[in-house]
Amino acid sequence: MSEGVRARRGQQKLTQYNCIFEMRAKMCWTANKDDKLLYLQQLGEWYLPDSCGNNELSSMRGDAGKMADCCLAEPAISCHFIDKPSIVKCDESPNRDQNGKKFWN
Repeated sequence: MSEGVRARRGQQKLTQYNCIFEMRAKMCWTANKDDKLLYLQQLGEWYLPDSCGNNELSSMRGDAGKMADCCLAEPAISCHFIDKPSIVKCDESPNRDQNGKKFWN
């Protein structure tokens, strides 16, 4: 994805419909799902509050209206690793990889 496209996408507020589409169409939860969640949060690509965990979402399956209530208009950004790409500086976070270098200089 080009820098310009990413910048425009980052400026858009996600609608409830888009959030539901993102959750259903783009999330492939494989064995590394724990790391994927951390990376999505750090990249500013996570739009679910902590209150909407797996149990809550599973109980809402099939009810797009209820699922939409879990979608945030702005990303839920949190830092986890200093040596991985991030939308904000994560200077206080630990390295993910041994001998990892800061992503932001």
